[in-house]
Amino acid sequence: MIWSTRIDAVYGLVGLMETASEHAANLDGHVLFLYGAHDQIIPRNSAVTAARRLPASARTALYENGWHWLLRDNQREVVFNDILSYIDDPDAPLPSQGPPLLPVVQANR
Repeated sequence: MIWSTRIDAVYGLVGLMETASEHAANLDGHVLFLYGAHDQIIPRNSAVTAARRLPASARTALYENGWHWLLRDNQREVVFNDILSYIDDPDAPLPSQGPPLLPVVQANR
């Protein structure tokens, strides 16, 4: 277990996340952006800002009972099913029927 974190490691991770966010609009192909409403690591306003940078074709999903590690928390099966459904048919509704992180009309970013 890591009891302390070096500042250069945090700096590198933050830099990586900033670069990814800045280049989000350049993504090509199908994009599904998932966010847990109880995330204590990524603030919701930061997630919304990043999601708004995604291509207009991207879909978002908000998990009201989700935390930071959606694939490891108590509702992971719900998230797994949504991902598998999206891979099978990106245009189909997600099985969870959860709301989008961004409004349904995501083109108005």
